Amino acid sequence: MILFAKYVAAGNDFIVCDQLPKAIDTVCDRRQGVGADGLIWLEGDFVHFFNQDGSRAFCCGNGLRVAAVHSKKTVLRTALGEHRVEFFDGGCRVTYPDPRKYHAVLEVENPDLVVHSPRDINCNYVKVIDSDRVFMKTIERGVGETPSCGSGAISAVLELSEKKKLGAKILVEFTSGEQLKVELKENITWLEGPVRQVFCGKLP
Repeated sequence: MILFAKYVAAGNDFIVCDQLPKAIDTVCDRRQGVGADGLIWLEGDFVHFFNQDGSRAFCCGNGLRVAAVHSKKTVLRTALGEHRVEFFDGGCRVTYPDPRKYHAVLEVENPDLVVHSPRDINCNYVKVIDSDRVFMKTIERGVGETPSCGSGAISAVLELSEKKKLGAKILVEFTSGEQLKVELKENITWLEGPVRQVFCGKLP
């Protein structure tokens, strides 16, 4: 039996396991399994991310925050390096390196109107509302449109900050209504948002 817990982070739901299941896509299937946007396997302080279709994901900001809340560790490692964690009531914030290698950022007039199937790269459609607020939609590789995307939010903020369109503290509002906060502080990027556990269980 594999122990698991299910969490929701700014609208994204994740399954966290103490062992790696064989059929990740079935476990994440909303009709045949537990149902989730992705699966997280914690191997000590190293975090492995998998998309809903079972493919490996190298970065996942919301997933990293879930892993932090689940493990209660203040330092975690991923394929992108080491991440610091700070907790608050109802969630946490984490440090995150530049993830734009895995994300396309496109400025559009109305992110709500963009619709397409998942592509080979995560696509983030964003509109600057003010120097401290952006509005966006993310369509992820291996998942599709998601309520929010932490690494996508960071990618959009970094891209637009380089164009001098944003300040240091930005509220990222998604078309779903979910929100995340990104802060650029002393060359370090912090991602902040809510995390809550939904339930625990066992996989056969």
